[in-house]
Amino acid sequence: MAAPSTLDVTGAERYNPDKLAQLEQYVDYQVVNSTYQLDANLALLRLYQFNPEKINPPKLLRLLVKALMQLPSPDFNTCLYLIPDHVQEQEAMASLIVMAGHPQACRFK
Repeated sequence: MAAPSTLDVTGAERYNPDKLAQLEQYVDYQVVNSTYQLDANLALLRLYQFNPEKINPPKLLRLLVKALMQLPSPDFNTCLYLIPDHVQEQEAMASLIVMAGHPQACRFK
């Protein structure tokens, strides 16, 4: 996948709906190349807030898993606050949220 190792998501352009596909592709790039850029992921989540009909659940789950991998950083919770409740209640998303609570509460069994 030919994508930059970091994506410029500064200024008003970060909320341009035309950037949605590029930001979604960048989530895949982060997964494949073991990179992480919170600002790009937050920009995607913000676009999903403004355009809820365009939420892509598989991309959203990948983004959240990348954020969860940053523990003990609060990135996962920061991302979660930008996701509507009805999306968080979907089965796969709800399972990930429950799993995310275990290391934070030191419950490993």
